[in-house]
Amino acid sequence: MLYIWSYLKRYPKWLILDFLGAVFFVIVNLGLPTVLARMIDQGINQGNEEKLYLGCYYVGHYRLGDIWTDCPVLCC
Repeated sequence: MLYIWSYLKRYPKWLILDFLGAVFFVIVNLGLPTVLARMIDQGINQGNEEKLYLGCYYVGHYRLGDIWTDCPVLCC
């Protein structure tokens, strides 16, 4: 661990941003089932198209963020 830390301490800003990005990714992944459940319960079952479209909007942004995260891996 000390060997890795000797390289990581040169880039504290990137280390903090990576950590915050990982925490945000976990929060979004844990919230996604709730968004999908609300889309089904309030959008499809009750016939409320506004809630359905709002859920699609959230899921679309989640997928764009997922693509954005994978882009450096796919491009290199």
